[in-house]
Amino acid sequence: MAIEQVQRSYCVVNKGKGEPVSGGYTEETWEGTWAEMCAYADRQSAAGGDLWNITATVTRKAGDFAECRVRRQAMDGKEEEEFEMPGSTRESPQYSLSVTCVPQPILTHKLAESYSGEKLDALKRLVNGGCMGTKIDISKDGQPVTQKTIRSILGDDNSKLIEKIKKGITSFYSPQIVLQVRYKVTDPGTINYQQACTIAAPPGPFESPSGKFNWMSMGTSVEGYGKEWQVTDTYMLSGPDGWDEDIYDK
Repeated sequence: MAIEQVQRSYCVVNKGKGEPVSGGYTEETWEGTWAEMCAYADRQSAAGGDLWNITATVTRKAGDFAECRVRRQAMDGKEEEEFEMPGSTRESPQYSLSVTCVPQPILTHKLAESYSGEKLDALKRLVNGGCMGTKIDISKDGQPVTQKTIRSILGDDNSKLIEKIKKGITSFYSPQIVLQVRYKVTDPGTINYQQACTIAAPPGPFESPSGKFNWMSMGTSVEGYGKEWQVTDTYMLSGPDGWDEDIYDK
């Protein structure tokens, strides 16, 4: 598989002389397999010479894929001029978004929204391997045990949902969207680590799809030293029923 460059940013790399000026840098993001990215990072890290201080960071992604971020900084590290790139501050973050498909239970589909009570109980038993002759308990608290077959509850139901469940369809694919927000801080003590596992909308122009979808903060990663720290906040979009507000805080 060929590696692919997906992003490049730079700040005053040279002035037409082919050499970096004080404070000049480049940042590149590459994608490929884990092995390819590790090998690429090794090659780039060893290629700094006397002009560049090079750091390469490899991050594993889903499956065998990985991302390699390479930063080349002029050796003296002095700032010649101020130039703010996206991701330099919390107010001007850099975004990356990935979308995959994941299976969801068929009873979370919009086709099941109208079902409740004993009909929903019958559907759950049917999805979990019951047959139309299976009996389910429909007793109410304090009353004698009462059972009905799934057929007697759903027998007259000719909906598309019942049709698909009878064919063995028990799940459907739904988009899983992961958004990463990157920015820099000078003091790691200002980073909020308490937001992880809470229902929270990400910054920026990323709205939830219509329905019950919402976002959750999945955590924060930090790397750096001294007065320069790279922060990455990760958010994940829920399934069709949304993140459970009885379980997760807002």
